[in-house]
Amino acid sequence: MLAMKHRLLKSELLFGLLFLAASLHSAKPAWAQDKDAEFLVPADLQQKLDAQVKGLTPAHALLSYTLVEEIDHKTNFSKVYVDSKSEFLRLDNGLIGAASNTVFRSGAAKSIGRGLTMCGLLPLVNESQAVTDNSSTAVLPMGKMFLPLGVKSSVDFNNRLRLTRFDSSAPSLCAPQLGQEFSFQYEAEHTIKTTGLFVSGTKLIQRKNNSVCKAAAEYSPANKINPNLSGEAISVVCESEDQNKKKSKEEYFYLKDFAQYLMVGRVDEWQRSVISYSAIQTQ
Repeated sequence: MLAMKHRLLKSELLFGLLFLAASLHSAKPAWAQDKDAEFLVPADLQQKLDAQVKGLTPAHALLSYTLVEEIDHKTNFSKVYVDSKSEFLRLDNGLIGAASNTVFRSGAAKSIGRGLTMCGLLPLVNESQAVTDNSSTAVLPMGKMFLPLGVKSSVDFNNRLRLTRFDSSAPSLCAPQLGQEFSFQYEAEHTIKTTGLFVSGTKLIQRKNNSVCKAAAEYSPANKINPNLSGEAISVVCESEDQNKKKSKEEYFYLKDFAQYLMVGRVDEWQRSVISYSAIQTQ
């Protein structure tokens, strides 16, 4: 019990500032890169978000998980594996805060992030920092000898995403029913700041997503995903299209006892990802 309380207190400290934005107050969070910039979900979305999570009373809470993502990209010679650990805290308003630490097994990249989602399906606000290692070694001729020349280079990425628009055909995305078909659309501001030896700059992207989803007609046992999960799960498949008309398909399991989605796969034109959950802590 003491260990659980310690984890929750640690999470509260980690999420504290983020939750100011999550609560949709007018305060400006301390991590904003520009002291005059607001990193908030617009006030006109409050009612839509409240309606989606209203009345949710999950029997259990997801505290953390560790996952392995297997990525099969057409341009890679072999599959790539990514390890990620995330901690969660459900707020009184029904939204879910998350903090994550992600590492590519190849050592080429790693990232940390924190954010807020609606039942694990819809991103509301998110901030992350990532670094990629682009170091290389070349061989230079020196008379009759060839000497190695190492060039150490890395690129830092700072990402911030903020939801600006949301609509859904479902009364609640956070409570799908067996056999239900539903759709949702959202727009978000995505700011990417890049810093490196050969590249730097800031880019603002207006993200758009349109998803059409179908819930399975029968329940699956939640412990199929991980033995620590209780209750029933619903398989949900979504077909999505972004602002560039790029199509993808996402596969989720909705955990009924937790009122939360877990992604288990994603496919687009270039790559296929399969996600497995090696460790899960619940309350």
